[in-house]
Amino acid sequence: MMKGVPAENLSHTNSNADALQKQKNIKPLNDMSVEERITAADQRKMVGNVFFKNEKLEEAMEQYKMAISYMGSNFMLSLSGKQRAMAVDVKTPCHLNMAMCLIKLERYEEAVIHCSIVLTEDETNVKALFRRGKARAELGQTDAARDDFLKSRKYAPEEKAIAKELHLLVEQEKAFKQKQKDFYKGIFGPSPEKKEISSEQMIENISEFAAGPKLKRRWQQQEKPLYCRSFTIIDSDFENEDKKTV
Repeated sequence: MMKGVPAENLSHTNSNADALQKQKNIKPLNDMSVEERITAADQRKMVGNVFFKNEKLEEAMEQYKMAISYMGSNFMLSLSGKQRAMAVDVKTPCHLNMAMCLIKLERYEEAVIHCSIVLTEDETNVKALFRRGKARAELGQTDAARDDFLKSRKYAPEEKAIAKELHLLVEQEKAFKQKQKDFYKGIFGPSPEKKEISSEQMIENISEFAAGPKLKRRWQQQEKPLYCRSFTIIDSDFENEDKKTV
């Protein structure tokens, strides 16, 4: 048995390892046909999915990056019809999977970029909207995050994960407003029982206020994240709750 790979994933890992072995002798990128590029990218994506399932995020991202590299901007612009649809079907999950890895690694700015790439192709992609909203919320971009969550709810109104994130944003804003209120009350409100604060302390308080609320978001509050069937898995074509991949 391969070290670090569960028995139930061994056959899948071996098949994807075989795919990588085949790619070692593959022809140069510019000499590939459209179908060969798409196939090579899909093989990389599948290997990345296995790495992700085994919590090897950096290794997974490396495979997704390589898959995306097979389908650069010029290549995509040259496609149309069925070929373009085939390429998008492989490229989109790679960007979404990258975003999930980056969120787990708290690299939120990069996650936003990958989600935005998907949304330029399909502005109704619920997973891209949802994951970009999560990343933006972590960056303190509350208004932009809310906009993403509301758009994702429009296309997936029954998703409880979206409602939870919207509720979390409301609580975050309430806490910020209360902190703002308490801060100004402490400065301007007469209170003979309160001690005078030094200018240094005043500066520290102002700096803390300017930084905004330091609330822990959902996955920072617990040792393990809350899971939702549709959104906490890396992608619908990647892993189901019973650990099956396609």
